[in-house]
Parts: sequence; structure tokens; C-alpha cells
Amino acid sequence: MGYRPDGELGESVNEIWNQPAHNWLGDTYSTHVNPVFWKLHGWVDDRIDDWKRVNRAENYQWKGT
Repeated sequence: MGYRPDGELGESVNEIWNQPAHNWLGDTYSTHVNPVFWKLHGWVDDRIDDWKRVNRAENYQWKGT
């Protein structure tokens, strides 16, 4: 399907981009409906927890962007 075109603020999104078939990881509008995203997100969270554990930084607060 490709990228969803950028719309103007307040403009309605064309319904084609809200269809379940549009779940491409490359488009931030639809990433969250792709099941691979959640598996990848969980894996990254686990690696952060591993880093905090081995560095004894369980209460570490991330800073910056």
C-alpha cells in the first residue's frame, strides 16, 4: 500500500488508510496495528530490562529524547 499521504491538520484521513490491510511498519500511522511491531517492541523492552539488571540500574530514569 505504501505511505499514507500527509494531510492538513484537522483534515479527515481517507478510509483506505484505516483498513486492517494497511499495517505497514514503515508508516507511523499504522505501525501499532502490525503484530510484528508488538513483538519487536517487547523484545526491545526486554533488552532495556537486561541492561538495567546487569548494570544494577533498576531505578535508572532515561533522559533526553
